[in-house]
Amino acid sequence: MFVLAKRLALAAVIVVVGALVLIWLALFSSLLAEPRGAYAERILAERLGGNLAIAGVDFSLDSGLRFNARDLVLSGSKESGANPLEITQLSVAIEWRDLMNRQLHLSDVQVSSARIALSVDADGTANWQGLDIADLPIPKTAGESSGSGWQVSLSDKQISLSDSVITYQSAVSGLDLDLEMSSVELNQSDANWNLQGDGQLNKQPVKISGALSADQSFDLSAAFDELNLKIDGKPAEGDLRSGFSANITADISKLSQLLDILKLQKPISGTGTASAVFTASGGKRSIDDLKLHVDLDSGESLNLTGKFGEIRDLNQATLKMDISLYPPDEMPAPAKLRRDLKLTGLEVVLTAQPEG
Repeated sequence: MFVLAKRLALAAVIVVVGALVLIWLALFSSLLAEPRGAYAERILAERLGGNLAIAGVDFSLDSGLRFNARDLVLSGSKESGANPLEITQLSVAIEWRDLMNRQLHLSDVQVSSARIALSVDADGTANWQGLDIADLPIPKTAGESSGSGWQVSLSDKQISLSDSVITYQSAVSGLDLDLEMSSVELNQSDANWNLQGDGQLNKQPVKISGALSADQSFDLSAAFDELNLKIDGKPAEGDLRSGFSANITADISKLSQLLDILKLQKPISGTGTASAVFTASGGKRSIDDLKLHVDLDSGESLNLTGKFGEIRDLNQATLKMDISLYPPDEMPAPAKLRRDLKLTGLEVVLTAQPEG
């Protein structure tokens, strides 16, 4: 009887050790990193949607279960070529006890070397169009779930990104932006998400800060050495997924830095202010209530007011430009003869005609 019990105990130990070895191989061994990546890719594609590829997945037990994924790629349409999102390393701690209840509690989210590449071709087609991205709950009201049916939440309300790059290129407008962020911190406090980041926009140093409130109103500011940009927005019909409107203001201490950001030559120098209202709703993008004032160091000034309306067809555009060629205190004397006439300024009104 004793011998039988001893054999049963030995068999049980062998089974347990074998099971632990199999679990270790399945979850932690580098030999199965690619199969784990393929499995995680399939599961995440089902849960999150989109064309997602993952090169490899590892798990660790450093202060709990930690999920590490490398070389994540979210591909766009085949015509666009460029991938909208690439991440070299994603690491997140997971509360494994809640997984069986379809609850995904994440903490200590760390993203390394993320690259977001947004582009618009000559036909106005964006490379991110057609992507079926899940409705992740950042931010969401308490108890609200994502479109996949999973309850997703951040336990420590913080996300860290390092060495991230966002590029935007438009063949329609010619706008070319390259934002390199050395560090970005997202954290939640009092139901508000806060953003802080340091980096460069087209090689110009910039500090970015912002906040997203529980009512989904938001603000974003970018501070350069000689330029301050501020955006204050609110959702359309109470939900950002339906669209939004934003007041945009800019205070320009030196036009030269703005021209550097826009990758333009610098034949002029001066100061200026600008404001506009940008609206995105129902697939339309419009710019209204545009106000621009520029004072050049050479004495000329420009006032521009009006609206572009829908920026993709401009059938509603109306612009008024008031150009002064002399500063107010240096106007030429009134002409007494025809040869003394001088052009001191001009006013131009541009009004679009439908289909014209």
